[in-house]
Amino acid sequence: MFDSTDRALRLAAGGRTGEAASAYRHAAERLDNTGMWGVEQGILGLALASLGESTVDSGPYMPWVRPGDTIPESPRDLLLEARLCLTARAAIERGDRVAMERVFELLLPAAGELAAGSGLVTFGPVAGYLADLADALGRPSAEYRELARKVATSARR
Repeated sequence: MFDSTDRALRLAAGGRTGEAASAYRHAAERLDNTGMWGVEQGILGLALASLGESTVDSGPYMPWVRPGDTIPESPRDLLLEARLCLTARAAIERGDRVAMERVFELLLPAAGELAAGSGLVTFGPVAGYLADLADALGRPSAEYRELARKVATSARR
């Protein structure tokens, strides 16, 4: 069961989004009826959102996958960085400088990590989101882009 999720994670971390989406769908089939509410309720939608796809129901993660008029605060749990990455995307898309500043500061301590490298889903290197936020805020981003490259390379191994 977890071999499937590991394969999906490696494909996602390596930027192979089409293959990762297929692998996530296969893994989700194998994770049905696990008795783990967080896995059964929306994890496939969250995983696909990590790849830029937001068409699948993501259950309790919907407010971050497809935010309405306001971007909600995130619970401080194991998927905090995943939600913050979604918040970063939405804030950049909307040009919401206040949200961009807030999420930049919240993501900064995890700059050298994969976002939500939980064993089930990853949003890739946090530094990539920091670079995108820095660009949107008119700040230097090269340092974050290089760190994102290093983290992604390391994750493929």
